[in-house]
Amino acid sequence: MVDNWQKSVRSRALPEEAMAGWNEGMTRLQQLAERLNRLDEQRGRYMTVSELKTEVFGIIQAFNRHIPAEEQLRRYDKARNQNGSEQQQKQAEMALNQLINRYQVKHAGKPERQP
Repeated sequence: MVDNWQKSVRSRALPEEAMAGWNEGMTRLQQLAERLNRLDEQRGRYMTVSELKTEVFGIIQAFNRHIPAEEQLRRYDKARNQNGSEQQQKQAEMALNQLINRYQVKHAGKPERQP
């Protein structure tokens, strides 16, 4: 019976590869920003590099405004594997509660009470 419950929970869980997506996106954007900085140092004839740098900076800032629940979970898992982190756990729980509440607001119209 426990095995069936665990299988059910796993089937509803966010896939592992999906949890790394946000982090990968951020990493790739940061690598692109570094590459553009190197190109800008060459002072080439393309003025669009500076404009592109500005856009990339804005994208990174937008990502940093709200860290998705799956990224919070990834960070918590990483911290937990390195002697744990109560702060990371609280942040992950808060992100998940916010996501659940947003879902309930959109679909049921009544937010869940927080403990």
